[in-house]
Amino acid sequence: ALAVTICCSVAFLMYVAICQIRKCYQAYVLASRISVHDVSPEKLTAACLLPAVSCVVAASTGGQVAQMEALEAHEALWTLLTCYCCWAIGFFVGLMILCIYFYRLLLFKLPSQEVVVSVFLSLGPLGQGSFG
Repeated sequence: ALAVTICCSVAFLMYVAICQIRKCYQAYVLASRISVHDVSPEKLTAACLLPAVSCVVAASTGGQVAQMEALEAHEALWTLLTCYCCWAIGFFVGLMILCIYFYRLLLFKLPSQEVVVSVFLSLGPLGQGSFG
């Protein structure tokens, strides 16, 4: 029984070591594929708003979930508090990005024809934020 325990312990430690080596290799591969982008106001598009919009949309959806009758009062309260925090993060980050975007629109010419449709993305955090 002692030999089986030792064999299992050694096998487990080898498994953990192999998993750690694999994680290090995956992190190396991921880091080697990351590219550095030149970010400047004249190249900014409204697509930068998409991460903020996702937070706001998740918060407004959570507000609808909190109204379900199947939730107990404390569950609905925690859902609303979490959604309010998510809304605040997304909305105010969206406002900061919108300020930079409007600065770009005032100082530089309109976006190129390929990305001019992204101008409507600026409505996302404002319109969806008012829904929540």
